[in-house]
Amino acid sequence: YSNLTIDFTRTYHNIASNTNTTAFVKGRLAHVFLDYTYRDLSVEANRRLFIDADLKPAENQVSLSPIIYLPLTDADTAGTNLGTGGDFTINGTLDTAQRGPNQWNCVASEFDGVADYLNRSSEMTGVVDSKEITCSFVFDLNNVNSNSNYIFSSSTGGVMRVSVRLEEIQSTNTMDLRVLV
Repeated sequence: YSNLTIDFTRTYHNIASNTNTTAFVKGRLAHVFLDYTYRDLSVEANRRLFIDADLKPAENQVSLSPIIYLPLTDADTAGTNLGTGGDFTINGTLDTAQRGPNQWNCVASEFDGVADYLNRSSEMTGVVDSKEITCSFVFDLNNVNSNSNYIFSSSTGGVMRVSVRLEEIQSTNTMDLRVLV
């Protein structure tokens, strides 16, 4: 615990890669949500804002007015940010990963791990610095490599300022989420 202010007023913002575009996510992402409002996820009512009782993505996350809410349920509109921070540009050729009737997972955008990512090369709209965030996303990664599992990254002048990445996925199906400031 470092009690540092998270600087959201950065120039470069990426989804599914670091801001240097040297590490990319290979797998599926959906319902990427980032907000600077703290929500205690040990409280069931707060968890239900993001997942329903069947552990499927909850509806109406956009009503929480997040900085970023990317449903990522259609590769053609993957860069459309329903949050307040502004849209992202699609880089590469994303695929839409469908789900079958017996699958628990949701429809998602699939990133190739080589050149697919979303970026915004200007400051996010209406953001302020904060010491607290709530981050939520659905993922199914094909390469479990802590050096490339950046969900969100932000920088200025090539210096990483904020990143949310999966640090480790363990055999017990738990993960460590690391927020770097």
